Amino acid sequence: MHWVRRRLQEAGLRDSWTTIRQQLRDWRRVTTVLETAEGGRIENRQDEEPDERAAAIAAAVGLEPGVHRQRVS
Repeated sequence: MHWVRRRLQEAGLRDSWTTIRQQLRDWRRVTTVLETAEGGRIENRQDEEPDERAAAIAAAVGLEPGVHRQRVS
């Protein structure tokens, strides 16, 4: 948590930890699982588009919103 707070401060984001958590609470990650005709699975984990403030927080700590995992089995 200290590393995250330091990165945020370096980016000029000096909000409290509680405020940061509140600003991120509506940013969701969605996992979709599909069954293939052959009996396999396709799993996709993707972030919703964050609002401007959540995107700034993510960028400050080196996170890029988008597809995080795609797995076919």
